[in-house]
Amino acid sequence: MKVLKKTLQWSYNPEVEGTYIIRIRNHKQSEEMAKRCMDSCVKVGQKAQYWDAFDGTGNMMEGIVVPPHAQEKTWLSWLKLINHDLTPPEICCLLSHFSLWCKCIELDRPVVALEHDAVMLQPFTHHMAVNSIVYLGCQEMVRSNYWSIIPPHAQLNKDYRHLLRTHAYSIDPCAAKNLVSHVLERGIHTSADCMMSLNRCSFLCFGIYAMDVPGKTTIPELRKEKE
Repeated sequence: MKVLKKTLQWSYNPEVEGTYIIRIRNHKQSEEMAKRCMDSCVKVGQKAQYWDAFDGTGNMMEGIVVPPHAQEKTWLSWLKLINHDLTPPEICCLLSHFSLWCKCIELDRPVVALEHDAVMLQPFTHHMAVNSIVYLGCQEMVRSNYWSIIPPHAQLNKDYRHLLRTHAYSIDPCAAKNLVSHVLERGIHTSADCMMSLNRCSFLCFGIYAMDVPGKTTIPELRKEKE
């Protein structure tokens, strides 16, 4: 008989468990960009591994390709698509981040999420912010050589509540639980960057640790505006 004891006790370990580079397996462009990201991690001493993304770039008549790490997850059947205007790549981007949030909860440790177009500029090892997303930097911050405790927000609408792209951030289990529960409650109703809203957790920035070096996007948007 299994006895619960250790896992019932609340604890908070700020040390980052690992860095996960989200890439579309066997997608030439994504693989090449992810390798560039991995090389940058190796260069600065950021321990990293690949995290296979959900793939919506192929024949949608056959559906979205589920990566091996998520194929047996029960939450796959819990998620429902609410906004049918989202493109398959947008849905897959959200699912890929969602799966990493679940991994963060399972590990009960902060993790760093990097999309394939990110590069690490210096190591980020400790997530010193409970129930928060730590924004690791962007090309705009590098160009201006400026950062503040409050990171730049996306300019998709007038309220500036959403993350400025999801290419590089650290997340702790508390924030991951908030985001996962929100998606389960509301369904897949918007893109990943809009799902990560100040309504659910805080965004902080402690320096420029990473930036995005865009190539041709694997998430083409069919609409000029998002809601």
